[in-house]
Amino acid sequence: MPPPEKDPLAAIRPARAIALATLASRVLGLLRDKATVYWFPQATADAILLAWTIPNLFRRLFGEGALSSALVPVLAETEAREGREGRNRVARSVIWSLIATLAPLTAALVAALLLLPQRWLLLFFESDTTGAETLRLLRFTLPYLLFICVAGQLQAVANLAGRFFFPALAPALSNLTWIAGAAVAGALADGGPADATWVAIGILAGGVLQVACQWIELYRCGERCLAPAPLRTSEVRDVSRRMAPMVLGLAAGQINTLLGSFFAEWLVPGEGAVTQLYLGQRLMQLPLGVVGVAIGTAIYPALARAAARQDEGELGATLATALRTTATLCIPAILGLMTLAAPIMVLLFEGGKLDAAAAAASGACMAAYAPTLFLQTAVLLLARVDYARGEQRRPVRISLQAVGVNLVLNALLVVPLGAVGLALGTTLATLFNAVALARGLRLATLDVRRELLAPGLRVVAATAVMALVVVAWRLLFAERGAAIVTVGGIALGLLAFAGAARLLARAELAELVALLRSRRQRGREPPRTMPPE
Repeated sequence: MPPPEKDPLAAIRPARAIALATLASRVLGLLRDKATVYWFPQATADAILLAWTIPNLFRRLFGEGALSSALVPVLAETEAREGREGRNRVARSVIWSLIATLAPLTAALVAALLLLPQRWLLLFFESDTTGAETLRLLRFTLPYLLFICVAGQLQAVANLAGRFFFPALAPALSNLTWIAGAAVAGALADGGPADATWVAIGILAGGVLQVACQWIELYRCGERCLAPAPLRTSEVRDVSRRMAPMVLGLAAGQINTLLGSFFAEWLVPGEGAVTQLYLGQRLMQLPLGVVGVAIGTAIYPALARAAARQDEGELGATLATALRTTATLCIPAILGLMTLAAPIMVLLFEGGKLDAAAAAASGACMAAYAPTLFLQTAVLLLARVDYARGEQRRPVRISLQAVGVNLVLNALLVVPLGAVGLALGTTLATLFNAVALARGLRLATLDVRRELLAPGLRVVAATAVMALVVVAWRLLFAERGAAIVTVGGIALGLLAFAGAARLLARAELAELVALLRSRRQRGREPPRTMPPE
């Protein structure tokens, strides 16, 4: 088992590789979304997104959600006792148990689509056109859930084995096959409506490729994760026990996500609300994946190992470093997305079947979602401290409460504010989740005021300077077009934040630079990981 980290910054250093791979995947994701709204009208685009969202909920539960969160601590504990061979034995048993569960579930869902009267299923949709197309595409996309969940467990094993870059890059394969499907549909349309079946086939092919490529990568480094293994073992039962309460919380959260899409379908007048909500959230997901998911993925093995050693000091130091780094990256990004939301969306997505008004409406959704960039990352990091310590019930209880808050806010805000109200409801519910998790976190070694609040305020001060510069640029050049406003605003914003941070948040900027460097020079003192008083 690896020795404890002396430098907490080292625990999140793999986030650099994850961030680069995730950036490539998310950029391809933007191209995927552009292809979808370019070649398909909004009603068909809504159907494609719903047909992808439903199986993707299982990825959140079993791919990168409850199962992965329960699996990593068990693998770390087994590794501490039995070494690499014991860890691989447990991983194989869990993966084959997952396949044995999801394969019949997938078959049952596909059978239900084929056998149940369509008029029953159309009751879930406001538009029969969107509903019928969604149900048709689901016949192809539902099997995706099996492959993407297995790929998620292979990624968890790879992370514990010290492999981060390729597992984080694997989702790019699904984006490529989706784009290829949309391009084929557009090429074959010949002036008529494009057939979304090609996109559904591309989604399924992407899931298959992710499993194949992840398995090949693990096989090359000596990890035999898909070799036969017994299903009913004590470790599988331990993972199931830890996973059960998390599934409850995540299932409620994912149902809430799905209901948000149906709220947009049912209660927002006209077509395209699902697409506008999705595009607003997806663009916010680009920095979230590059920053939040990368850091959360990188530090989870370190948290699990520290918890296995019962080292509260390392837990607190790692968490504080991750939260500070996240704040330094996310707070400027939030203000940048909010101030440039409309021109960014017009620049990226206007054209083809999507007009400027729909793109600007997506920008309003993105601005409402933007604060969740930091809030979701904080929730991920705080919850994983509890998961690493084997405490699943508290974050799950708080997650369920946040789901209830979100549903109430969705119902209250969707009618007066439309799709923007749904985005705002999600942001406020995520704020509730983060605050509740932080208030109950028991880490006596963590000095919140000195290690978190004071650095955060310094970053906010530097970001305020950046925001003023970006707003002034947008007002001065509003008539020059979205490209000039967006590119110039981003460039000036980065320069303004860098200059202001050198004056107002020097320690936080130095810590971020230390993380971004490929390696520290030998013989130099390790970078400071705690800002001074």
